[in-house]
Amino acid sequence: MRPLRAGIRNVWEYDDQEFWFEGGRLILRGQNTAGKSKALEVLLPFVLDGDTRPERLDPFGGRIKTMYWNLIEFDEQRSTATGYVWVEFGRVADDGNEHFVTCLVGMRGQRSTRKVDTWFAVTPGRVGIQLDLAPGGVPLTAERLREALPDGSVVSR
Repeated sequence: MRPLRAGIRNVWEYDDQEFWFEGGRLILRGQNTAGKSKALEVLLPFVLDGDTRPERLDPFGGRIKTMYWNLIEFDEQRSTATGYVWVEFGRVADDGNEHFVTCLVGMRGQRSTRKVDTWFAVTPGRVGIQLDLAPGGVPLTAERLREALPDGSVVSR
């Protein structure tokens, strides 16, 4: 399996961003403050390990930017937020059939509790193809995600 695509939905200043890998590699280019480091913070390795400790999220090992900050605190207007980050992997089998697996993390933060709840899924469904994480622009709750996932998916909290 190689990484094919990754996405960030409603986290930090990313409303709905998709990144495409070429040959399993991703290059992020842009000016300082464009969001390259932030994309890496919330995608890899976070999507694979789900560890929300600030020192794990920050590529430089800092403890300032928490997942709560990424969802709520960076924007004074937000009181609650639900967001997703995901990475899709794929391969072509010897028989020519394509196989896909998407690892995703859903998060909900609330300003009143300063807490972030997370849930995780591994699914053969492809975001934007078989799976819409935000129908009508509203990100799915954990319960609604569970209902939307195709057969063969695994969900945990």
